Order: sequence, then C-alpha cells, then structure tokens
Amino acid sequence: MFTSSISGQNHRSIVPMPKQFQLYPEHLRAANYYCTNNSKTDYNFSGGPKSWSESSAKASYDNRQSNQPFFAVYNLTTSHESQVAPKNGKTDFRIAADKIVLPPYHPDTTVIRRDWANYYDQMTLMDQQVGELLAKLDRDGLANRRLPLQPFRQCSKPVTLTNPWPHSIRSTFFDQKASFDSRLHKKS
Repeated sequence: MFTSSISGQNHRSIVPMPKQFQLYPEHLRAANYYCTNNSKTDYNFSGGPKSWSESSAKASYDNRQSNQPFFAVYNLTTSHESQVAPKNGKTDFRIAADKIVLPPYHPDTTVIRRDWANYYDQMTLMDQQVGELLAKLDRDGLANRRLPLQPFRQCSKPVTLTNPWPHSIRSTFFDQKASFDSRLHKKS
C-alpha cells in the first residue's frame, strides 16, 4: 500500500490506517519475532501502531526469549534535519567548509558550506553509532545470524536489525494481492 492511497503522504498526517492493513512488525510478530522500536513513533497516520513487542528509548532485542528471532529498529537522529546547522561556536569540521563540493542546486554561501560540513560530521557520528550497534550484535554472538536492513544515511531514518527473513512472512507479506480503489480512477 502506498501512503498516497490513504492520503497519508504528508508529514504528520492524521488519517486513519485501514483496519485490514497490518504493519510490518505485526506480520513478524505473527511469526514469533520479538519486535522492538527504539524509539521514534512519528507515524503518518492517527493512533500509532500497537504492533511492537516493545517501543521506548530503552527497547532492545535483549529482552526477547532465548533464541527468539527479532526485528529491532534503532532510530538514530544524529543526521536529522534538526542537526544540520552547526551548534553556535563550532568552527572545526572533519572536512573544512571551504573544501566542500556543494550540489549545484545550493547557493555557494558560507552558511550553506558550514551546514554541509556539519552534516558530514553528523553522518560520520551516525556511522560510528551504527558500528556500535553491529559490534553489540557481534558481542552477543548474533553477528552471523542477523540481516541489517535500512541503514539510511539521511534525515532520521531507522537502522533496522533482524534475524534472517522468516519464510512464513515471505509468502504472506509480499504475495498479498493489491487492491484497487475505484474512487482513484476517473472514467473518461
């Protein structure tokens, strides 16, 4: 389902989620996965999902039953838009602001160059945080049993860690038939 099919594409939409639609963690929990969200819940529909086994700033796959497969989302906000502008007084950057190669759609100003230099610093910090999460999996003896998903490097996208994909989900989640809403199609 695309968010535009329920008018949920706008940030912080408050449209209701269709009752027949289950969220990704709900499918995984039905396959006995322990699903955690650490911790952002800024969904684009009203009510927010109740689909997590645990959702908080302390949510962790550590709380699952022994050998239970898991799906864990860690929302790293280090490179969130709110972190782009450097803090007052910051003048030292990993890449000097005057050495930044700007995308052609940005004006070449000191402020924009400092923002981009700071953003690269924030992405470097986020890479370190992802490394710490992967190192924890290694220490926990789970490094060879996990599949990192969604290691996005922009905005505040989550880093998701999961055990190998459950076969029962593969057939039920991805093979669902798409539905067509006739209200979206105007007949000529």
